[in-house]
Amino acid sequence: MKKTKNKIKKRKDHNLIKIAFYFLLILFLLLFISQLIQSILNSKWRDKNQMTFVVEKNNKISFIKIDKSLEEILIYNFVDNIFVEVTNGYGEYRVDKLRQLANQEKKDFGKMLIESMTFYFGVITDGFIIDSKTADFNLKKIIVGAFFKRNKTNYSGWDLLQMYFYVWNLRSENIS
Repeated sequence: MKKTKNKIKKRKDHNLIKIAFYFLLILFLLLFISQLIQSILNSKWRDKNQMTFVVEKNNKISFIKIDKSLEEILIYNFVDNIFVEVTNGYGEYRVDKLRQLANQEKKDFGKMLIESMTFYFGVITDGFIIDSKTADFNLKKIIVGAFFKRNKTNYSGWDLLQMYFYVWNLRSENIS
């Protein structure tokens, strides 16, 4: 009699563990799906043929334009001694000193970069990827770093995945 009660109790315990496991699995999947939907809805690249953004790596600033319709990527690397007009009345600053200015004024560095590059080039700058820790300027590695939150960015995960696969599928002669 005791053996059957123990077996029934073990089955109930086993069933409760199964139910708890499935509940947690379903909860995890729902959270993942909601994050994916939110990322797609917040995408900056939705229904656009081009995207422009700024990359900062060791105080070196690069302006990047990805154009789907022309199937090309243009990379403009700033040299350190170039002055750019900084928005919000700061005047002209050397491009390699923008981070120091943002820190000094307690401003968001990414937002300051976006506004300054938009003003400098006359083209709306969609976003930024800053604090890149890659050894060389490799756009794929920089995008992957932003996707895994090693670099700061204002792009959604969906944008970064689209960028990565676009860069990955593009031939090297289309990158200049």
